Amino acid sequence: MNYIYTCNGASATNAANDALMFPANRVSRIDGVSATTTQIYIEAHDGTADCDEITITHASLKNKEVTAAVVKMLQMQNKDGFVVMSGFDTLTDEFFPINNLDTTIAVTDIVGTQS
Repeated sequence: MNYIYTCNGASATNAANDALMFPANRVSRIDGVSATTTQIYIEAHDGTADCDEITITHASLKNKEVTAAVVKMLQMQNKDGFVVMSGFDTLTDEFFPINNLDTTIAVTDIVGTQS
């Protein structure tokens, strides 16, 4: 099974409740909610009808390209068992490997919210 990992916050040392890892096959939909925001909805980890969410902030009018990059990530296989969408190295700024799939999307923030 493939997993996706995302972590956001001010720094790696301030990551309390900011990290989210989910099975790629639990994504229920991807929605362009504004010109600069795309939302990923994930079946809730607790089995309820609520959804966990990931909000991606990106370049204007790039929802289609962001969706395509997300789908590529969902299909990737990694020897570690998970693919990093955003994260931190120790004491560095947040980084966005999703930008490597399409440099025009210019992702600037990814925030995970658990229901």
